[in-house]
This record gives sequence, structure tokens and C-alpha cells, in this order.
Amino acid sequence: MAASTLEEIREHAESLRRWGTNNLSHQSHYAPYARQAAPKLLDAARRLAPDERLALSELLGWCDAIVAGWVFEHGFDPSELSELIDEVLPPLAEAEPDPPSSFETATAEHAVGMTVLHALSLLTAGFSNTDPFRLSGTLKRGSYAFSDQSESNFAVCWDKSGVVAVAFHKYGERLDGGIATALPGLPTELAPLAARIATMMGEWCTVGLWITRDGRRGRLQGHGEDDGSSYLEALTSTPREALFGRPRGGLEFARERGELARSLALRILSGGGAISDEESSQLVDGTTTPADLRKTATLLRSFGLRWPEVSTMDSRTGRPPRKRR
Repeated sequence: MAASTLEEIREHAESLRRWGTNNLSHQSHYAPYARQAAPKLLDAARRLAPDERLALSELLGWCDAIVAGWVFEHGFDPSELSELIDEVLPPLAEAEPDPPSSFETATAEHAVGMTVLHALSLLTAGFSNTDPFRLSGTLKRGSYAFSDQSESNFAVCWDKSGVVAVAFHKYGERLDGGIATALPGLPTELAPLAARIATMMGEWCTVGLWITRDGRRGRLQGHGEDDGSSYLEALTSTPREALFGRPRGGLEFARERGELARSLALRILSGGGAISDEESSQLVDGTTTPADLRKTATLLRSFGLRWPEVSTMDSRTGRPPRKRR
């Protein structure tokens, strides 16, 4: 498969994924993107060799159905598109491996970085820092709350002492003794973080973990698939495991945008830096408002990422406006 053709197919598949991975209330908003992308993907696929087209046959079938309007007329559920796209499109070439990480080895700094990665994955997918998530603070002290707006929620707080994270399902039970008593062996210095989470989301917790800056750790194990465990597993896994593995800890977005989120998160952890024009154009889509751009730039700045041209940026393209000759 020619690199240019693959890149073009990936670009159109991104629009299909955006339509497929949003909840029902947002799918109608992104349906026009799918209607535009499907015929373009089909056109690009005509340049493929027969065996390459065969490998993409299921994805091309979806595109045919979108062009014909069947998926909209008959209420097809497009949520499986995300997994299908990952399965049939080859992985990015020469991806640098992430160092191994697990609950037993992850540092508090790593868990904070993975928390920021979760927020960045949503920002790169076109969400603003309101619902379904809210990130605040800096790498030294901050908080994060996420809700899938259906059943599952998780929250993380951190400071100079360490990090505390909890998750719960909507069918979980409210804790009479509070989050601090539910987390096994929680050190006294981390109790204020548990209290901060309680003020954010209430005394709810079906799974949880804590890690101190000096490496001590503990966790509350869950009891099933829907207890929020995947969110907390993502906090101590590697970036690519969280973004592209199974389960994904709530990260259901395109590989290119996932790689962008990973790159920005690693840059934050290494001291920050500037966002390039190319990265900027990926962060912004046609629905981004100037107000959202300014809010996002302020948030990223607090974590060490500079977005120099945001004040004059074209909110449709993510690039500075062209200068008149």
C-alpha cells in the first residue's frame, strides 16, 4: 500500500471514527463528516491492489452503506467502526516502544502523566475542557474528573505527596466511611487528596489506587468488568497500551490523534515546549470556537505547552491566517 494512499485513507477514516465513537447525542452532529469522508475513502481505495482492497472490504462496505444512506435510514450502530479501523488499517510504521509499566512499577509522576494523557486524548478528539472531563492545576498539584456521561466515572488528585485515583460505576454504593477508609493502607499524607476527590464527585468508590512520591502504593480491587478498573489500569500502564490496547480505559480515538496526545503528554513530562503548526492543525477542527481555543491554550500552558499563535489562529484550520500580499 503506497504511503500517500494509506495516509489519505487514514485521514478519511478519522472522520468516520469521530462519527462512530461519539455517543448518540453527538453522532448526528458528526454525521456530515462521515457522509463527506466515505466517498473520498472509497475513491482512494480504488488505487489499491486487489489484495489490499480485500483486506479493507468490511470498512469499504461501511462506506458504501454510508454513501447509500442505509446506515442513517435504518439506525445502524456505528460504534464498532473504531475497532474495525484499528484492525484493518496497518499500525504506524517505526513506532518507538514505550518503556514497560504496571501498577507494581509505576511512579506517582507516571500516573499523573497518564492522567494528563487521558485529558489530551479527549482534547485531540475535539472535546473542550468542560464535560465530559475537567483537568486543572499543574504537574505538581492538580485534579482530573471524567464521566462517560452514561455509567462510569473516575477522578484523580495529586500533590507533592503523591496521587490518589478512584473510579465508580453508577450502580456502585455510596461509602459510609468515605473514600479514605475504603483505600487499603492509605497514608495520612494522602488523606487530603481523597477528601478533595470526595468534594468533586462525592463519597463513591468501587475501585481505587494510591501511590506516594517515594514509591509506596496500594489499591482497592474491583469486582467486575463495569467497576471502572480499566480507567485505573490505564493510569499505570504504558501510553500506547492505554490508547490502543484492550481495554482502553475510555480512550476510543483514532491512532493518529492518539499518537498526538501521547507526544504532547511526553513533552509535558519532559519539561514542556511549543506546539507546532502541524500539531495545531490536528488539535483543531471546524467545530472549535475561538473561546474554546483560548481556554485550551490556557490549560495547556499551565502544564508547560505553549500555543504561540492561538490569539490569531483560524479556528477552522488551527493555523495562523494567511498574510495578504
